[in-house]
This record gives sequence, C-alpha cells and structure tokens, in this order.
Amino acid sequence: MLRVVDVRVFYAIMACVVPFYMLFNRNGYRAMSDYFKHRGDSGLRLVWHIYRNHYVFGQIVIDRFAVYAGKKFTFVEEGNDLISRHSERDEGFVMLGSHIGNYELTSCTFDAHKKRVNALVYAGESETIMENRRHILAKHNIGLIQVGNDMSHLFQMNTAIDNGEIISMHADRIFGSQKHINCRFMGDEASFPAGPFAFAAQKNTPVYAVFYMKEKTKVYHLYVRPIVCDKEGNIRKRMNGLAKRYVEVLEEMVNKYPYQWFNYFDFWNKASSPVSVDKGENTRINKDESNVSVISVNLSDILPQREPFVMIDGLKYCAGDTTETFFEIKRDCVFCDGEGRFSEAGMVENIAQTCAARIGYLALQKGDEVKIGVIGAVNNMMIYDTPKVGNVIQTKIVVEEEVFNMTLVRAEIKMGVETLATCKMKIALTDKKAGE
Repeated sequence: MLRVVDVRVFYAIMACVVPFYMLFNRNGYRAMSDYFKHRGDSGLRLVWHIYRNHYVFGQIVIDRFAVYAGKKFTFVEEGNDLISRHSERDEGFVMLGSHIGNYELTSCTFDAHKKRVNALVYAGESETIMENRRHILAKHNIGLIQVGNDMSHLFQMNTAIDNGEIISMHADRIFGSQKHINCRFMGDEASFPAGPFAFAAQKNTPVYAVFYMKEKTKVYHLYVRPIVCDKEGNIRKRMNGLAKRYVEVLEEMVNKYPYQWFNYFDFWNKASSPVSVDKGENTRINKDESNVSVISVNLSDILPQREPFVMIDGLKYCAGDTTETFFEIKRDCVFCDGEGRFSEAGMVENIAQTCAARIGYLALQKGDEVKIGVIGAVNNMMIYDTPKVGNVIQTKIVVEEEVFNMTLVRAEIKMGVETLATCKMKIALTDKKAGE
C-alpha cells in the first residue's frame, strides 16, 4: 500500500489510533508523562504533548516502512562531511545512535561504498522486517552483527574496527548487561549503557553521534556530532568522558525536538549508584582457622557451582575492580591428584569461580538474579608451583576491561607471599540464571 498511497493518508489514520495507545498502553503513557514532567509540563498541556509524542512516533514507524517500499525522503545534512572525510581514511570508527528521531534511516540511506558499516541488531523483530532490512542493506554495503548470548558479537566488533570498518549501535538504552554509567540528563540522574563507551575507549577509536530528526512530511535533518574527550588517563576515565559528552549532545537534540523522544519506559528510575561493599564490622566475620577476614555471604547465593565442584571457601574482598577469595585444599577435592597436589585445571577453575563470586555478589547487592558466566579465553597462563592438601591459597582478580557482557580480568593465585600462578581470563556472562 505504501508504494501507491501517500504517507499522509496513513498519518491521518494514525491520528485516530493514538488515543487507544494512550488509554491502554499505560507503561508508555506513564513514561512519557515522566519525560514531559522533567520538561516542566503539567495538566492538559502534559496530555497534549504525550499525544503529539505518540503521533510523531507513529509517523516515524510509517516512514520506516515507506522507505522499505521505495518512497524517497529529502535530507538536510549537518556535519555529515565529518563522516565522509573519515571514511577516506584507513581508521575505523563508531557511530552512536539513540531512540530519538529515526535512526533506522541510517541503514536505508547511508552509502557505505567507502567503508563497510556493521550495525548491531537485537533478536526479537519479525522475520519479515529482518528480511526487508537485509535486502536494503545489501545495496549499501551494510552488514548486521547479531547480539548473542555467546558474546561472539564482541569479537566481530573488534575485528571490524581492526579492519578499519564502522560500528553502528545505540547508546541510550541498557540492554542485556546491566553495566551502566550515571549521567545527569534533563535535570536528573539517568543510567546509560557502559558498553558502547567502554568499547570505544578500549579501542581508542573516534566516535560520532548520528541523529535523523523529522522536520516535515518528507524531510529529515541529519545531524552528525563528534563525541570527543580528553585522551589522557586510563580507559575508565575516557569511557566516562565519552558518555558525558554523548549525553550532552543527546540532551541538545531532545530539547530541539522534544516530541521525538521514544524511550517508553521509566528512564530516570533506572539510575543507581555504583555498587560498593560496606566495610563495616557488621558485614564481616573472622574465619578463625585461617585468620582471614571474609565477607559474610552464603556461597550458594552467589555461585552457580555446587559441591563437590566449589573451588573457593569464602569471599575475602569485593569492591571496585578488585575481588579476592581463599580456598583450603582438601583431600577429597576433585582436582587433587594421587599425591595430594591441586592440579593446574583446578587453579583455572579457582580463578573462574573467583570471577563468578564477584559477579554473583554484585548481583546480590543490587537485588538481581545471579547469572551464569563461562570462560571465554585464558591467556598468558603461568604456573610456578601447585599447592597441596592442607595449603590455603588466596586468589585475586582485577578487572581490566568490561565490554557489554564480557569481562577481562588479571588474576593471581598466592600462598602466603609466594605467587603460584598468574593469567588473564575473559568471562562471558550469559542470560542463563543459576539453578536453571
């Protein structure tokens, strides 16, 4: 129908449909009510603005299908020359989108003949939509990277950037991993996903925010804004700097186009303080037999493993990027050999369970369900000695990078002052919950 019928006919139908969404989609209504209250609206003015927001969203969706049907739109470009010039270079870069305007038009209008674009997509859309999208993308040298539980998308992203290609992804909505950065947005604290900024900071790659904003029936305004920060300092500092600048640009766009904000959930309520561990006396007990101060927590609440495969005895410390555990080697340990030596495989499992203890403990502190992690890779493993029955080992991990659901840690196992083993380990957090 969109091939032969003017989009304004569909807009007119949409104007009649919108009130039903306002009446029966209460979550969306409440979310938009909160959004416009942040802008200072109230009363009938608030209801009218919620209606306009829903109506514009309907137009945006219709426009997306109109493009699939071959309809043409006019684009006023502002800053697109930045991307054009960068595409001439060998260096890859990241394009960040948002759930405002019609970012989907990027895949329909962006000509990637100079540099391939790799767009992150999430499962859940119908096969009809995905098939139309693939058909259009094939004409523009744009590929899709499906976000999966096996974390393979992270390796595809790394490969794409290393090959000098473009990564396109949204940066305003937490999906999957709950790792986030709190930024002040529209006068209040809001949570933004850490993954896109961590990835860009880790790869030290240029970043651009891209917005396709509807201005008239068949006219869109394309804005491209460079997202830059101080390149001095560690990755975490750069990550936070990128997030802060992105949120500033996002707020600028939202203020310019207030009816094109399409995050239909309680956006500001998701903000939370970084997780920390209370070091007060009420949270710690003493393990008399080893004289080790430990966090009072039931291991079965934070670990997916069960006996006889539990390779830690307690959580000694968990704050920031650092976690420490301890483990006494017992004769009935499944990883001990005939001579009572704790095997190399057992030491790898001990490190992995220390990572799992960190993930589980932080989830417990936030009231989230504990999810299962899997070893993605073990690099630079050095084993200098193996402990034996009766020895107590202390294992320390320090998080070096966290990208989406993938965590890279530096690990060390010690016995007293003696270092027994060191390595780097990647842990991929799945969506599978402990006990399932």
